[in-house]
Amino acid sequence: MTAAIALLFFLYGARLATAEALSGLRNWRLQGTVLGATFVLFPLIGLSALLLPEWLLPAPLAAGVVFLCCLPSTVQSSIAFTGIARGNVPAAIVAASVSNVLGVVLTPVLAGAAAGHQRRVHPVGVR
Repeated sequence: MTAAIALLFFLYGARLATAEALSGLRNWRLQGTVLGATFVLFPLIGLSALLLPEWLLPAPLAAGVVFLCCLPSTVQSSIAFTGIARGNVPAAIVAASVSNVLGVVLTPVLAGAAAGHQRRVHPVGVR
């Protein structure tokens, strides 16, 4: 798995000029928006799912939704969607890379913090 991720970054990075990567990194509004959406907005959306009644969103599924909302986006989908929209692909590569590197630290922190707000998850058949 690690080799596949390294190969993905290498293949995209090899096509990316250093000047384009630095330009994308310096675009603080884009980077701030991506990081804010990834590590603030989406986790808040996940936590709001806990307000749904348990008959609609059972506790184990709610826990999964909250955790999913704490994860950074995939590099591949970020780049593909940006390319389809004819957006700034070099900036998307940098944003996705920064988001994923920060996600190594922030995802466990956010998931741990969100775990304190979750509904109690019971093992199947135990109440």
